[in-house]
Amino acid sequence: MADNKKKQSENKSDFPQWEPDKDLKISSFKSGKTLEKCSSLAVDSDDEGWSLLQTFKPGQNALILTALNQGVNALELALETGSPDEFDQLMKGVKAEMISLHLNYTNGAALVEGFTTLSSYLVRKNIDVHFVDGSLRYAGQQPFNWLAQDINETLPCFSFYYFETPDAESVGGHVEQLSGLFLNLLRTFEKAPFEPEDVLRKSVFRILTGNDFLTEAAKIRAFYKIWDLILEELNSDHFLPDMEISVSPKAFGEDLYFNLIRSTSAAVSAAISGGTRIHLPFLDTNQKNAPTDPVAFSSRMHANILHLMQHESHLNRVSDPLAGSYLMEELTDKFAEKVWDKVTKNL
Repeated sequence: MADNKKKQSENKSDFPQWEPDKDLKISSFKSGKTLEKCSSLAVDSDDEGWSLLQTFKPGQNALILTALNQGVNALELALETGSPDEFDQLMKGVKAEMISLHLNYTNGAALVEGFTTLSSYLVRKNIDVHFVDGSLRYAGQQPFNWLAQDINETLPCFSFYYFETPDAESVGGHVEQLSGLFLNLLRTFEKAPFEPEDVLRKSVFRILTGNDFLTEAAKIRAFYKIWDLILEELNSDHFLPDMEISVSPKAFGEDLYFNLIRSTSAAVSAAISGGTRIHLPFLDTNQKNAPTDPVAFSSRMHANILHLMQHESHLNRVSDPLAGSYLMEELTDKFAEKVWDKVTKNL
């Protein structure tokens, strides 16, 4: 009996193999990792916790005020133009210096106009630009060099390089998802009118995540490993990225309460792996058991999720709580190695 057990334990192929991504396999029970080889990632922040971000469109000022009242502390305005009237209507009753403000435009011309609109708005409202933070975004491309320089001088606390991953499923897996983001970043280094370290300090990274708790957590941790590698190559002092974790709409189903569980799982996965801002989409009004006011309901539930993580579970008090788990450490390393290998081969 003892010989049989010894033989089984020595035969690693007997252990179940988990394949969280294409060509990436890991043993569920056996690992060569030891605690001595593991070190915590530098993923803790100086803040009290995480920001909760929600997206709004023109004409939704009342919904914005409702969301802010429910605990949302970061706004993303999805805009097709840089119209001052449209922006003023959205910001009615909102104190820009009390939130994190992110303006996401659909085209480059709107981004240029939006920058002028925001600058003028802050002057009219007599708001010190040093007390307002956020970002100006255009997913299609990075801002023109002259515009990047103007934003940097006029809005010192705003980021303007924006890197967003597509859904992992749409690009063939998590490795492809992260490698595409880092390729865009490194190519931006070559074109930007700033030093690479300054580009990093003015960059926002939005990573779409799904339902796979462990895989998504390892992917986010892999991002940090590659981030640290880039800082090391640049001989730069360490600083944290402006990391935004967005739950993909594809992660949700048709039942409202089931989706609340998915939102909670995704938020916890993002938080314990290093996400500093969490973007949870509104729950669809066509879902089963949908409330009469879905925005107010979603905002309240998302604020409750944040409350559970920070004030009841105290997850914000722990730096890299996943450190030391052999499965997470090995999966994180494998993700980082494969992503970086693909990046270096495609530069």
